[in-house]
Amino acid sequence: MFKRTAIAFASIALLAAPAMASSSLTTDSFNKDHVISSLQERGVNVQDAERWGTFIRAFVKQADGTVKSELFQPNTLAPVTNLADVG
Repeated sequence: MFKRTAIAFASIALLAAPAMASSSLTTDSFNKDHVISSLQERGVNVQDAERWGTFIRAFVKQADGTVKSELFQPNTLAPVTNLADVG
């Protein structure tokens, strides 16, 4: 009896694990379109953006036509100027 119950609970846990994992993926508040438009409103010529660890990495078109990768804080969209200062 105990063995069957343990197997049943283990099966339920295994089936629930992917559902729990996928729900944690949706709690990430990164919204690419919103980040791009917000940075563009601030005068940053963003071509693309992505999550990059704890930061947002934006690909910014420069005046000479080249594209440069720049890091921003996810909550404030403030530029990250010195990685050593980030805690």
